Amino acid sequence: EVKHLIVKVSQYYQTSMMIYYHFGDLQSALRYAQTALRYAEMFSDPERGFCTGLRTDLRK
Repeated sequence: EVKHLIVKVSQYYQTSMMIYYHFGDLQSALRYAQTALRYAEMFSDPERGFCTGLRTDLRK
């Protein structure tokens, strides 16, 4: 259950990143993107199966 909560937190940061990016605040968007990526990678399994889609989206 904790892993699913972490995914939700990461998705929150991803959404915040998109909002800041949309309004032109690139510094805040980058900060939120880095935080979301850190959360997505924090709970990835060794085979990189967990959070794969979210991690890939954030790296683009």
